[in-house]
Amino acid sequence: MEDIFHLIREGNSLSFRSWVECIDNDFNLVDDHGFSLLHWACWDGHLNIVEILVNKGAKINSLNKCEDTPLHNACQNNHLNVALYLLKNKANINAVNFHGNSPLHYACHYDYQELALNLIQNGALLNKCNKYNQTPIDLCRDEFKEVLIKITQNLNIDLNRIPFRQDSSSRISRQKSKEAYFPTQQNINIDELPVEKMIATNHGGTIWKGYWQENEVSIKVLKIKESSQRIASLFNQESKRLRIFNAANILPVLGTCVSLPDLIIVSPYMNLGSLYSILHVENDLDFELDFNCLVNFANGIARGMDFLHNLEPMLLNFNLNSKHVMIDDDLTPKLNMSDCKFSFSEKVKIFNPAWMAPETLRKKTDDINKKSADMWSFGVILWELFTKKVPFGEFSPMQCGILISRDGLRLELPVNMSVHIQKLIKICMNEESAKRPKFEMILPILEKLKK
Repeated sequence: MEDIFHLIREGNSLSFRSWVECIDNDFNLVDDHGFSLLHWACWDGHLNIVEILVNKGAKINSLNKCEDTPLHNACQNNHLNVALYLLKNKANINAVNFHGNSPLHYACHYDYQELALNLIQNGALLNKCNKYNQTPIDLCRDEFKEVLIKITQNLNIDLNRIPFRQDSSSRISRQKSKEAYFPTQQNINIDELPVEKMIATNHGGTIWKGYWQENEVSIKVLKIKESSQRIASLFNQESKRLRIFNAANILPVLGTCVSLPDLIIVSPYMNLGSLYSILHVENDLDFELDFNCLVNFANGIARGMDFLHNLEPMLLNFNLNSKHVMIDDDLTPKLNMSDCKFSFSEKVKIFNPAWMAPETLRKKTDDINKKSADMWSFGVILWELFTKKVPFGEFSPMQCGILISRDGLRLELPVNMSVHIQKLIKICMNEESAKRPKFEMILPILEKLKK
């Protein structure tokens, strides 16, 4: 952990790029002060490393222990190019830290005039007070203060003071608790996993909320037909491939615990639950499921699937459906690796046929193009996102499987659905599996759909 922070501080982008491409390495690591790799890259002004981290999906608005965002750190050290890049990638320009200071407060306090002007042009508030009732203008030197006052008069900017208010419900403040460092060990002792409550039970196992190394975790106890040392050995071997820490849209397996007869998977806890529960279970959500939010969900899922499809060898045991997509507090969708099947899992029963391509319900596994089948499943999720309905919810899983595979049952596209979404669903759910696109091909389409 110390080595990678050292690479960041010295700006060694070549070595860092090699490090971040290893799936075992987590680019959202934090140090003892809550500084993430992105915080330090912004602090030191290493734009090339900032670009790598942002493109990988590092949390751009994460908070350190003083509640600084990476944009705060860039502005504290007058790194204009880094600040502009962060803003281009939707950094929160008016985020406030523990002292109530925004990035503009620091630019004005240190007399970084060019930086301050750029922040104002991008929407930074000049009249927002910190904890000490100071606005950015209050912190300026007299000459620059006069310049800013003239600018506000010319642009008719309101200078009525906005009092400091600690917004504890804001999503950005909640990100701080999620930026926790998880040790990289594979095997966990059962005594290290205190359990708080049961979250759910399904065909795959029983899921509990608990704690590990003072972090909230999800603890899944697998349902298995038999328990033996042979099965335990397979479990340990296969679960290693599920520890994927270098992809923003993958929820990794942190570690496993073998306490026969129990086989246990430990993953980061996601407070918002699955995409399925957000769409179909009554929730007191503090965000709107508007068009842009739904497109962002779709885009993140597609990025996660594109990552899995490019693994060598490809991960074949993840079945895409909304129950296997978890939503982080910053609304990042993550494919849940704890939902992957193991070689010793029950193979005969099919539990979620509504999301499965017709050919997967008719053919043997070896005769199926997994990538094409996943694209069909993604098409179902698109339909689910933009109708907010359970696909074939009126049928039991058995009825659904039979009707899809034998009788040609298909989803109907509502007339009020966006024409662009309809076209994309049709492309993804082409009856000829060979004509379905790859995820890398639909990512540009999803980007263009963002409003």
